[in-house]
Amino acid sequence: MTDINDDKQNNSLALDNTPRLFPPYLFLFILIPMLPFLFGLTSLSFFIDPSAVSEDITFIEKLLTIDIGYVEHTLKTLNHIANIFNYLSITAVHSILCLIVIGFFLYKTSNLPPILIRRTYLYLATMIFMFLTVSYLVHLFANNLMLTQLGYKSICILLSKAELQTSIISSNVEACFQTDKYSKLVWLAWTPAILGMLAIIVASAFTTVMASESIPSDDEQWRSIFLARIKLLQKSLYLLSMVLITSTVSIYQFSSLPLDLLTNQPFKSSLMSFINGLTAFWGAMFTATLFATFTPAALLFLRHTRAHMNRTTVSHSFGQWLYESVFVSIKKQMMNSLVMIAPMLVGPLSHLLQNLSG
Repeated sequence: MTDINDDKQNNSLALDNTPRLFPPYLFLFILIPMLPFLFGLTSLSFFIDPSAVSEDITFIEKLLTIDIGYVEHTLKTLNHIANIFNYLSITAVHSILCLIVIGFFLYKTSNLPPILIRRTYLYLATMIFMFLTVSYLVHLFANNLMLTQLGYKSICILLSKAELQTSIISSNVEACFQTDKYSKLVWLAWTPAILGMLAIIVASAFTTVMASESIPSDDEQWRSIFLARIKLLQKSLYLLSMVLITSTVSIYQFSSLPLDLLTNQPFKSSLMSFINGLTAFWGAMFTATLFATFTPAALLFLRHTRAHMNRTTVSHSFGQWLYESVFVSIKKQMMNSLVMIAPMLVGPLSHLLQNLSG
């Protein structure tokens, strides 16, 4: 990107005469990408009464005391291994994609002016600290949180009750509620989630800091610099959207791990509805996260545009240029993203269409 790498342009793109390392408004922007997750946590707590959880038995344990019914032992093990392979294939793609996206944003950060590099790392450190704090609180209250009971713990209980001859999870259901030990199932569940969160954090830090650098209105190359930054934001949106799509598919595959082990058709049908609902919920939260991640950068770009129009004599064609060069390009980029990720949506959409058809 010539607008970032070029030294001459970097010297002309100062925030002001005495730029701050970390302007106060960035602290507010740090909170925006976390809002969808906090909304999801609040929604689960509000609509599902936490008093349903007692000291001796949890909500999800009560739900699974019914007769579940599992397939014959040999088929059970074979089906489980097949499901594990499906899940590992999805998480492998997801993990590699997350590492590529993280590397991309770190590389772009290294090309920023020195003050913006320091600002990005401070932004990253603050977001990672907040992420670790929230993760610790979730871990501390995991057994009583509907967020985890309706996800990891319900799947863990179903696999434990199947008494599989594998080392992924213990046959003891109580192992699903031990917070001092980590089974392979825990790592299978949380590794893709952690990588996805890191990708979101790095993307948010880079795009927000990149957009925080103002463009002097008297710069003859204002339009080219502004357009180059918009295109970089579009690429960032495209990359992170793929990460969040693979995150949603990973949740779907993880929730489906016990599905082929069951013989009780009413329970299996209910579990399928639960999986679709859980995937739809987190898919919606990830979509909101995608918009929330880039909202600060979009707001900063709007501020740059307004400042430019107020300080200079803008021709009537400026609005037309914005539409043709920026907004139409965004539409095309979104369409390209949808086309490329369409194959990954075939599985979840096929189950959804089956449910709609009865």
